[in-house]
Amino acid sequence: NKGSQFCSFCILESHIKSILEEKKNGNMHVRPIGIYLLFKHIGSGAFQLGQQSDAQEFLFCLLDNMT
Repeated sequence: NKGSQFCSFCILESHIKSILEEKKNGNMHVRPIGIYLLFKHIGSGAFQLGQQSDAQEFLFCLLDNMT
């Protein structure tokens, strides 16, 4: 993951598990807290909370971090 201090794959895996668990419990709303906390590491600081960004660019940066 290019020397960063987190694992993008692990974050996505955890988020998907949360979604499936919440759906099983009848809740359809899940906050991606792990991803929020790591915005500053994804895309070399290009993404910030509270600012609108391109979702496609965010996904590209997140996936790029997995390599």
